[in-house]
Amino acid sequence: MLDQHEQACAEDVAQGFTSYPLYTLHGKLPFAAWHASWLRPSGTRAGVTLTLPQLYVAPDAGGRAVPGALAHLYTRHVADRHQCLLRGWVPPTCEWGCYLQAHSTPERDQQDVAKNFPTVAFWASPTRIDAEGEASILALCDARRKAAQGG
Repeated sequence: MLDQHEQACAEDVAQGFTSYPLYTLHGKLPFAAWHASWLRPSGTRAGVTLTLPQLYVAPDAGGRAVPGALAHLYTRHVADRHQCLLRGWVPPTCEWGCYLQAHSTPERDQQDVAKNFPTVAFWASPTRIDAEGEASILALCDARRKAAQGG
């Protein structure tokens, strides 16, 4: 929670939250407190307006994600998201995005999952991004640009 000085300084700052892909596996964490809104000095409500679960499937020790693993995790995430809303951990007004790995994950898998979210963030550029991650990001940007232009 921000103190009054921090709130005043953050008047126009949007806040996002990123964490585990399946919040219900970490039920002792204070998700509701992290997503709570607060009143700005101007009288407007603020707080976390975007939550970005980390949908990571590539192994930590190197190697590549198994094709289809991201789609499987996404399916589990959708059910988990429903539980979070039912439990009041994340307000229904909060936008759900996702945080994907821009490395070691098949390009098609990244695009198939990313198209389900209005906001997508990628880990980690420039340090770990690979050719498939870059191609996925460029393809998603092109698709959104075309959609915005009515094409």
